[in-house]
Amino acid sequence: MKKSMNRMLVLLMLFVGSLSIESYGSTNFVCHVSFGRKSKQCLGFGICFISTEVVMNASLRLSDDQGTLIMDVPFATMRGYESDFSGPVITIEEQFDVSPEIQKAMGASKPLVIKEGKYKFYQNKTGYSIYFVQ
Repeated sequence: MKKSMNRMLVLLMLFVGSLSIESYGSTNFVCHVSFGRKSKQCLGFGICFISTEVVMNASLRLSDDQGTLIMDVPFATMRGYESDFSGPVITIEEQFDVSPEIQKAMGASKPLVIKEGKYKFYQNKTGYSIYFVQ
């Protein structure tokens, strides 16, 4: 029963996420993303936290081969971070480990980690897609 409910929740999140974000991956997981460095009380730039406990402001999806975690961020979420998205890449200043609960809900076959580094992102009709190669 619990497994069935989890699948229904993921399907609902996929449907809701597909309404607002272009979808190119096999799994889409709607979530709330807070930018910043976790070790610096969310100051600086990186991924401070990803949560499903609050209003959703982004979505995560895995490429079909699960080799790339893709974060779709609507323009409204970007307010205050425009300068971080002004070049060809963004810099994540600190590693972020995606929680086991989110990994499980996404059907990830291995741990999902956003490592410190520079990542390509692309603008689409509704915001930006950031590609985190696993």
